[in-house]
Amino acid sequence: MTRLRPWHLLRRTVEQTGHRPPSSDDAAWAESWLTCAEASIFHRMGNADRRHSIAVARRAAGHDSSDAVTVAAALLHDAGKAVDDLRVWERIAATFLGGRRARWRRYLDHENIGIALLLDVGARPEVVAILRGTDDRHHIVMAADDA
Repeated sequence: MTRLRPWHLLRRTVEQTGHRPPSSDDAAWAESWLTCAEASIFHRMGNADRRHSIAVARRAAGHDSSDAVTVAAALLHDAGKAVDDLRVWERIAATFLGGRRARWRRYLDHENIGIALLLDVGARPEVVAILRGTDDRHHIVMAADDA
């Protein structure tokens, strides 16, 4: 279940208000870390989620123990949110009210949905392991997301 982190949620809400895509430099930087299969999932994500994931990945890249696979995992940590294009108010409602609607339940399960999407396209097993939390580098992605 999604952890309630007020500052993170406030920052994410502000980020969600814009529909602009990532800059061409940011998009090129992100794609340089991903395989073609992983990039296909990254491009399914909404603009705000891609911008957020790039910011998380840049923070993860600065960690002493980070590597290319960790950065790729950070870029894809919210990939499951691409399944349902929820409005900002729906994301807030789902987070605070729980899975009262099918779309909200899917949003709250975006981690597992993202993993399934990545497995379907043949993403690197190490990326999937980080996102599952079975690889020690998982904490780097979570810390970068919470920062």
